[in-house]
Amino acid sequence: MWVIFRRTPSRASAEMWKEFLEAEGVPARVLPEMVEKASEAGAPHVVYVAKAKQQVVEEMLRNL
Repeated sequence: MWVIFRRTPSRASAEMWKEFLEAEGVPARVLPEMVEKASEAGAPHVVYVAKAKQQVVEEMLRNL
C-alpha cells in the first residue's frame, strides 16, 4: 500500500523528492495529481511512499 508523502507543483520537483527517498532506501512513486494534465511538465504531481516506510521518512525529515 502507498501513502501520500508530498504534493509538488511540477513533475521535476516530484522526481527530485523521489530520487532523495530512493537514495535512502525508501520506495517511492510519482503520479500526476490530475490525469487530464499528466502530459504537462508543470502540472502538479504527488509523491507516494510505501506505507511500511512512512515512519522512516518522517524520521529522515526530522533529521534534515
